[in-house]
Amino acid sequence: MGNCGTLCFSSRDSEYDPRRYEHRITPGNPYEYHPNHNSPHRQQSAAYNRNNEPEDLNVDQLPIRGSESDTQLSKALSQKSINKEKSKTLVEENERDRIKNDIRKEMAIEIGETIPDLYKNIEHLREGLRRNGLETCRLIIGLDFTSSNRDTGKYTFGGKNLHAVEPGKKNFYQQVMEILGETLGTFSVDGHVAAYYFGDLETHDVKVQAINIDQNGNEECSSITQLLERYTEIIPHVKLAGPTSFVPIIKKAIEIVKKRKEFHILVIIGDGAVTNLQENVDIVVEASKYPLSIVMVGVGDGDIPRYPDDPWFGMKQLDDAVKGRNFDNFQFVQYETDITAEEFVKNCLMEIPVQFKQCKELNYHV
Repeated sequence: MGNCGTLCFSSRDSEYDPRRYEHRITPGNPYEYHPNHNSPHRQQSAAYNRNNEPEDLNVDQLPIRGSESDTQLSKALSQKSINKEKSKTLVEENERDRIKNDIRKEMAIEIGETIPDLYKNIEHLREGLRRNGLETCRLIIGLDFTSSNRDTGKYTFGGKNLHAVEPGKKNFYQQVMEILGETLGTFSVDGHVAAYYFGDLETHDVKVQAINIDQNGNEECSSITQLLERYTEIIPHVKLAGPTSFVPIIKKAIEIVKKRKEFHILVIIGDGAVTNLQENVDIVVEASKYPLSIVMVGVGDGDIPRYPDDPWFGMKQLDDAVKGRNFDNFQFVQYETDITAEEFVKNCLMEIPVQFKQCKELNYHV
């Protein structure tokens, strides 16, 4: 018999015999056709041949509705549902225990003590903010326009000035403003941002300059988007100078807080190369008398000439080694491009729930 693309018969099959095929119901397929006992496939179909049904075939074992098989399946599905509920309950219990543990840790921190890292992720941190009553706040941003920015991008920014603005590529200052602005914007009272720069040829270490002044004379940007636009506009015209000091921007933040009588977050973005560490320590202590959280974000290489073994040593001292503060009001975070934006924001805001809680305990106006 040759190969055919359609159904072919041998010479002995040329005459179709309807008795050779009958409708047989099988356990696997109730609609399958099988050859009868006169078929050449007799041995294969014997178990299903009506005239040659084997004696050991127990039809009572075939699965039918309401059988033991269905009962077992029902029990299995029921057990699966119970296990799922138990798993869900365990997750909920673990989450409740975690929240209780966070609250205990928050309450255990004495005012004036260094605040440890408490929260594992940004969602836990947001819970901490809500739990301690911080629903809105105001944001102040200070930008370091000192000449050390020309050199502190040697290893981390391809040897370029940290304030270099190039088409299609954001520098570290732009990246940090954008990331933090998007997050803190959800807590902002009106979305406005008070933004200043310091350390250039006009401000040096004695004053700050507003990045934008609106038509009503307010030293604010209406949004982070406007802040980024203004930064791009003014940076080509600014002459970087020095020395580097956080004193002017922290004094400005204190002035704003005293006027508004609200909790504020001051974000200082800079290369960390302060000229006089002690005067910065003193102003951080002074700032702890007000409802002001200071977050210093370090960009670039850090202060390698002064601290070659640990370029961010000075900033870490301001974070953890300052004595005499009313509360731990300073958090240092190094900006690194190899971590996620969410992780970076969590690190920046890590201490704020407890800081806000302690400001209330100190009877500050918040």
